[in-house]
Amino acid sequence: IFIETRENTSRFAFVVLILLVSRSTGRIRVNRKLRESLQTLLPKIRGGVDAVIFVKSKQLVVQEQKIDQSVIELLHRANLIDNETTRLPASQV
Repeated sequence: IFIETRENTSRFAFVVLILLVSRSTGRIRVNRKLRESLQTLLPKIRGGVDAVIFVKSKQLVVQEQKIDQSVIELLHRANLIDNETTRLPASQV
């Protein structure tokens, strides 16, 4: 979910459901990984957006390597970044 704002910066929030990760340490770890993934993409993300990212997939929680790829795909679908500016290194695919 995202909404455009009048500010130049973009802000993101993450929601990891208790149903997916029962322990708070696990939810914090997923939030941290999502934040790290977005940190590298932040210069490429269009400014002026407030977004909430809901983690709905148990596979995403279990396989943390997929988080980077999933974040990029999500941002493409929301038209916040374009395909040419974001390419994963071969080691992360």
